[in-house]
Amino acid sequence: MKSTYEKIYLRHKGQVTFHHNRKGVTPFDMSFEDWLEMWMQSGHWENRGRLGQQYCMAKIDYSKPLTKDNAHIITNSERTGLLNRGKFVSEHTRELMREKKLGVPKSDEHRKNMSLAARRVHHNKGHNLAKPLTEE
Repeated sequence: MKSTYEKIYLRHKGQVTFHHNRKGVTPFDMSFEDWLEMWMQSGHWENRGRLGQQYCMAKIDYSKPLTKDNAHIITNSERTGLLNRGKFVSEHTRELMREKKLGVPKSDEHRKNMSLAARRVHHNKGHNLAKPLTEE
């Protein structure tokens, strides 16, 4: 009979294999022992999951299979940030996004906040605002 850890490992391996078969990369080349050791050494086994602040096993280099040397345990938010970094949004996609936003009604409160945000002065030192903004 398989342990709970083995069942979770097999489910993870199946999901990775299913999602990456389309790309022609051997997706998963990690033994159960290596997989379990990574999770246990990370100390995040109990915090794994799908939410942003929960942890997942992610590839370091997505052009290579998931191996002990090409994996790390990070939060889902960190993984999403890494995957989105440097993505290019085409002009066509930007136009579709603009069209989607056109005609969306904005409340008076929303318009006031947009106006205040447009008048903010940013510091080069990383501060959000030069000084608190008040309505004039």
